[in-house]
Amino acid sequence: MTSVAISGIAIIVGIVVFIILAYKGLSPILAALAAALIVGCTCEGGPLAAIFDTLMKQATTFLSSVLLLIIVGGFLSAVLEMTGVTDSLANGVIKLLGEKSIPIVIFVMTGLLCFLGVGSYQFIVAPLALGLLKKSNLPRNIGLIAMMVAYNAVTYCLPGTAVTPNLMPTTILGTTIYAGAGFGILAFGMAAILGLAYVYYLVASAKKNQLVFELQSAQAGMGGFGGAQGQQQEKNVPPFWNAIVTMLLLFGLCFILSNVKSLDATQAVVLAQLIAAVWALISNFKRTIPGNRLRAISQGTIAVIPVAVMLGIISGFGAVVQSTTAFQALLGTILNMNMNPYLLTFLGVAILSGCMANGTGAIVMVLNVLAPTLTASGADLGVVHRIATVTASTLDSLPHCTNVCVSLQVFGVTHKQEYKKVFISTVIIPLIYAALTTIVCMIFA
Repeated sequence: MTSVAISGIAIIVGIVVFIILAYKGLSPILAALAAALIVGCTCEGGPLAAIFDTLMKQATTFLSSVLLLIIVGGFLSAVLEMTGVTDSLANGVIKLLGEKSIPIVIFVMTGLLCFLGVGSYQFIVAPLALGLLKKSNLPRNIGLIAMMVAYNAVTYCLPGTAVTPNLMPTTILGTTIYAGAGFGILAFGMAAILGLAYVYYLVASAKKNQLVFELQSAQAGMGGFGGAQGQQQEKNVPPFWNAIVTMLLLFGLCFILSNVKSLDATQAVVLAQLIAAVWALISNFKRTIPGNRLRAISQGTIAVIPVAVMLGIISGFGAVVQSTTAFQALLGTILNMNMNPYLLTFLGVAILSGCMANGTGAIVMVLNVLAPTLTASGADLGVVHRIATVTASTLDSLPHCTNVCVSLQVFGVTHKQEYKKVFISTVIIPLIYAALTTIVCMIFA
């Protein structure tokens, strides 16, 4: 058996082991390490080099770029819960728009944060969504799926966003963030309609089966989310205008600071989150429980540290997979496929995003390899850009995806409890709209 076949089998076994261990309740950190050990046995230098060199190098590099963002996101989430802003927003939204609006409100909040490039959006959306779900007595998975649907629709489909998946093709293909705008809007529309239809199906199913909000999930990953609201007395909940001002301040500062040339995207988001947290804390200080303030903030902030570590380790596992001969052979096979350039882009990005559990990484690798071929074929590079970004939202959401693991953690649920619903909303539905978008591009581009 060739080294390519052996490493290919190791990758499959590694991913399967990760899935089984995660479903059994093992931490994704340990599951990723176990999977990396298996795949590392086929890498040059063996499993020790794969773990200590490849995995840890990628993990520390990844952590250095997101750690502060995640910590500040956790700090903001803790403040929003402790001050009662989450309860205030829930009360006001439900009174103003009704319970039926909850999935759309979560979708819009997530979409705005993703459009503004807030990488720690889960830590902001989760406490707000859980407040809405608690007030309306709906299960946690409603908010989880609505958030993930919005993330895919805005981050990967909507043209004009200054987010990494939409920016990377511009540096490789020489396109703009508005490339293939019409096809991107079509994909966004399908993503939003299909995704929200599934969310409302879950709402109807929950009511039919009398499923309700669980204050403390059996295996809550984040601990504090969804539980701290109980510490806030109903009579001390801030007025609705205070919650609205807090959200407007967050969204507005993200937009304003992201356009300051002296700040990069991470610095802009961190500063916006800090200012919004300070405003919420100062304006609602008297409403918080004396003697519990520092402890509540500390617990909420520290709770996100394991999530940051998990992100780094799972990212490191993806790097180990990329270092195998099977992965390189797969990349070469994609390069040599003789087919329509738009279909080739779709297949290449989908397959590699599944192997890496990283849609953005798949975009970069496929377009870097295929750029000369695509240019020579006469294909519209703007259309290629849009197909690549839309398709990146498909197979990247397998169980070993960092975004999936974090989203499950912040909503206090496990792979075993909710991944089936995540799979439908972030793999099956994206495959449908990405395939349809590709077909439309092949016909009309």
